[in-house]
Parts: sequence; C-alpha cells; structure tokens
Amino acid sequence: LAALLSATLGTLTGCPESEAPAEPPVIAITSPKAGDIVTRRRVTVKGTAERAREVMINGQVVSVVGGSWSALVEFPEGQAEAVATAGEATDRVAFTVDSVGPTLALTSPERGAYVGEVGKVTVSGSVEELGSGLSLVKIGEQIVAVSESGTFSGDVAVTPGYNQLTITAIDKAGHENQRVLAVMAGATTDPTEAIDPAFDIFVGPDAISTATDAIRQIATPDFVLGYLKSALMIDGVSLDSLSYDPLDVTITPRSNEINPGQRGFLEFDLAVTNLVLNGSFTFGDEVIQLEIKVASATITTTAELDVDGRSGLEITFGQSELDLGAEGIDWEVKTGDGTLSSEDVAFLERTVENIARTAFSQLLSERLIDQLYDPNILKRTIALLGRELAFEVQLKNIIVNASGILVETGLKMPAEAAAEVRKVPGALLLATGPQSAPTLETGVVATTDHAALNRVLHGVWRSGLFHQQLIGADLVGVELPFALTSDALALAIDGRVANHSTGDAEAALVLRPMLPPTVELVPAEAQVNGGATRVHLGELNLDIVLDARTSDPKKLLTLALFIDLDLHVTIDDANQLQLSFTPDVRVDLIDEPLFDLDDANTEGILLEIARLIPSFIEQNLAIGGEADFLWFRATNPSLEVHGLQYDQLSAGFDLISSPTMITGQ
Repeated sequence: LAALLSATLGTLTGCPESEAPAEPPVIAITSPKAGDIVTRRRVTVKGTAERAREVMINGQVVSVVGGSWSALVEFPEGQAEAVATAGEATDRVAFTVDSVGPTLALTSPERGAYVGEVGKVTVSGSVEELGSGLSLVKIGEQIVAVSESGTFSGDVAVTPGYNQLTITAIDKAGHENQRVLAVMAGATTDPTEAIDPAFDIFVGPDAISTATDAIRQIATPDFVLGYLKSALMIDGVSLDSLSYDPLDVTITPRSNEINPGQRGFLEFDLAVTNLVLNGSFTFGDEVIQLEIKVASATITTTAELDVDGRSGLEITFGQSELDLGAEGIDWEVKTGDGTLSSEDVAFLERTVENIARTAFSQLLSERLIDQLYDPNILKRTIALLGRELAFEVQLKNIIVNASGILVETGLKMPAEAAAEVRKVPGALLLATGPQSAPTLETGVVATTDHAALNRVLHGVWRSGLFHQQLIGADLVGVELPFALTSDALALAIDGRVANHSTGDAEAALVLRPMLPPTVELVPAEAQVNGGATRVHLGELNLDIVLDARTSDPKKLLTLALFIDLDLHVTIDDANQLQLSFTPDVRVDLIDEPLFDLDDANTEGILLEIARLIPSFIEQNLAIGGEADFLWFRATNPSLEVHGLQYDQLSAGFDLISSPTMITGQ
C-alpha cells in the first residue's frame, strides 16, 4: 500500500521517486567585520541568508526579509564573537568591543603640590585598558613610555607660578581619559611680610584739579562762616553773615627749583571776589555794626606731602600770603558812630586780614583737607558671602614735582590664616624684569607687577575668602541647571543618589581651594577676550554634599575645578570697583566615596555648575574700606600690560568732581 501511494504521488507531482532533497540554507555576517573595534556594547549585527526564513544571532531569533537580517545584540567589554545560525549553517565573526576609555590613575605629584624652584616635575601613574588596547599616554603633548604592567613616568617642564598639567591616555578605539592637576613652582616668601613695593600711584595735574572743584563746592559762605565763628577768637568781634562769589581755586604741583634736593610742593591760589562781611566790632566802649567789603583778595600758600611715622599721609602747610588787591578794604557803618580813628582803622584792617587768612588759609589746612582726606582710606576690605579680608595700604614715599604726585605704597596683609586653609611653603615670589613706563593717558595711573598681585591673591586665599559652603539662600541669583536636592541630583547624575538621602533634602556645594589664585598678565597682542589679566583658580575642589542641613551629611563626590578667568574692570555709579570675568572651565572627577559614577557623564553635567562659580563671585564680591573718597568719581578705567617681560600692570582712570557725593544731596 505504501509503495502504491508513493508511486501515485510521484506521478501526480511529476517528481520521480529518485530526486535529491532541497539545498541547505546559506548564512553570512556582513557587519561587524572580523577584527573590527566597536565602540558600543550594544552592537547591530547584520547579515544575509538564503533559503531561510529565520536566523539565530547569539541566541536571539530574527526574521529574514528580502534575504537580509539584523539584530541588536549586547556584548561584554573586550574580545567578542557574533554567531549566526540557520539550520546547520553557521557563520562567526570575532571583533573587539571597546566602549570606555582607559582607566588612568596618578601617583605623583600630589594635587596642589608646591615643587619649589625647579625647571621640571616628574609625573607618574598607571593606566589600564581592557578593550582594544592602549594607543598612547602623553603628558601635555609629550608621549611617554608605558611598561607592560601599565605604569609610566615622565618629566614635564614647569615655569615659576601656576602650572596646569594634563595627562591623557588614548586607546586604539579613539577613547581618551584625562586627568588634570595643578602645581605651583618657584620661590616663596613669608606671607605675613609686607608687600613692598605694592603700587605706585601717579596723580597728574588734571586729576589734581579735581580737588579744586571739591574745595570750591565745600567752601560755601555758610561753611566758612561756621568755621570762623568756631576758630576766630578776637575780642570785641562778632560775625553775623558772609557772602562772596564762587571761589577761584588753583592747585599746581611744583618742583623745588631753589633747592632741587628738597621736596616739591603743591601751590594753592585762592581768589575771592565781592566778599561782604557783616558783624559787630567793639571800639573802646562803643559797639559798631559794620558791613565790610573786599572787592578782591588772593590767598597763596603751599603744602608739602610726606609720609608720617605710621605710614600715613602728613600734610604741612607753609606761611600764607594775603593780597587784598588795589582797592583794599571798604566798609560801611550800619549802626553806631560812623567816625573811626586812625587806630580804629588800623585795628579794623588787621582784623579783616586776620579773618581772611583764617577763612581761606587756615580753613584750607585745618578743615577742608580733613574733609578731602581721611586716614581710614588706607584700610581696605574684600568680602565674599560673610567672609572678609582686611588689609592696610602703607604709604612709603611721596614725590611731588611739576609733573604731578607720585605715591609709592606697600601692603600689610593679615598675619593669621583661616583654620581651613592648607599649609603651604609660603607665598609665591615671582621675579620681575626691567620696568617700562605705561602709556595710559589718564588722570591717575596705578602701576604694579605680577609679583605684588600674586602676593595679594595669596593673602586673599589665606583669609579663607574662597572657602565657602553654598546652600539655599547663598545661591540666590545663580541660575543652577537643576535644584540642589537629592531628587534632582538622582535624576541629573545617578539614580543611586536616592539610596543615600531623603528625596527633598538640600545638598550643598563646598568650595575648597587647594592653591591660591594666581595672576597672569596678558599683553595686548595675546589677549583673546580683551582681558589684560587672567586669573587662575586651580586647583579648586568642589564637594557636593547630600543632607547638608542634617547632623549626618554625606559627600557624594569631589570635582577638581580649573578655572581661568579673563578679568574685566568697571566702576559703577556708586564709585565702586566692579569685576567681571570671561571664564574657561575644566573639571576632573577625583573622588566618589558613596559609589562609582560614570566619570565622563558626571563631569559633563557638573561642568555647568562649575561655570556658574565666576558669576557667583562677580555678584557677591565686594571691595570697600573703612572710608571712601567722597569728593570725586572715577571714570574711564583702563588696563595696560607693559615691561620688557610683560610683567607690569598699570590701571588708569580719570577723576571728576562729584557735587552730590560732596554735599550729600
């Protein structure tokens, strides 16, 4: 029966009983190719198939469409193999998965190291590459050899001051991992010693004339009359009113032409016109009310400027000369006997001359200069979010000549350092090259050098000014990319944050500068953002601390920040110096105490926070003092880098008188 059935079917289909069976499937993997290096763990495996409806790729079944197939397969890091089967047909392709860069660790130098007066520093560490294999390790742009165990070491040149070192490992897949650190090189000095020299301040004739505007506006008739009533002690004389036209005041710097070896001086010329004085004068037993008129009077005096024993300003006025002009004194008797004897007239003339001298010469030295100069102007402060640095400007020498006034100063920084500041060998002491004169054409020019500027910044660092914990209201005005709460950090950085903190608990940013800020002076032709000074904030550690307001805060991570700031200077309407920055920021994730984070992803996210630190400093940094000059306003600030080695900085600005600030209106 079976034989009959078989024969019948064969006849119906036209296939003889002896025909061979169908051919087996053919399968091939077209991607990836053998020996490829793939940079992702999830790999799309592609291929072709003949005479097969389905293929199996590493245990995953996919359909064949139009003779082609593809499958997304996850492979482990390192050596991998894709296996495709269909029936008895099989194809295999071996390749390498390399989705991460090499692991790079540094052993020396330590972070924030001071390396002394050396021309080079040795950088050593180790590298591990589990994927495609290591391509190279370089320190800066210098390629260094790596041992079979993965260790490396190389010397890199450093220059006096701040040095930022970048160590890079690159694998054959093109992935790279970088570590960044900073070291300080060069000579150091005791940071408590006075900075001398600090600034040379030159005040030109145009700026000196600003004081004449101030004197003119302060010395009103009412002001002078009040001074006369308190200072003039002449029996039988009582003053009632005083008026005169606005004063004509000239202050001229002079060299000592008679004795060039002696100090120069300032010459004061005050011209008074249409002076009218009313008062009571007693002649013998008779009191006469007089109106005294002086058509014109000129008072000339000199003032020498010197440094007193406390590094402050000492002003010594010379003998004043009074010229009542050709018309002299005229008077009119208002009440009483109008007849004056020759002795009475002589007394009256002497009295009026005494009044004029007291009003416009002694007043200048005893009252007006006190209004124009406050010794507390030498005591200055820098404040940032509740922390403050107080320091004192010390006058070292004052030179007056026909060109103007040159004031040579030093700075006295605080002796005590804040407790949280690292102990370092000392303050950076940079050498300075031959000097050159600035070309700024402003009324006032202040000149310093990079050595003094870095000494000042070391003092700022020692004060703990930049050691800050920022939380809640401390960050008002700073546009963070996400809220500083555990929930937000879990979403932005890593979901595992939620395992270590309450969801809505506040986190904190803790700033810990490992090195003091340093200044680099940038000549005009090398300026990129128009800033003559570049401030390096590095290595600045930033901790993110969870549960910051609880008794058990937890550090999530530490970033090393390397912030280069191109500095710009403006003066606001309140006569205050304002700083703004154009920042360049790099970050390096250096500590993850709770759990391992994705370094590259975390650094990318936190870079946005790091870029906000300069704006935080801009908004909160305040520069002031125990006293301020109230009679002028500074305008037109400008900076110039000069010196044969471009290590000098001059700041120029013009002065204009400020009536509102003088009168308080």
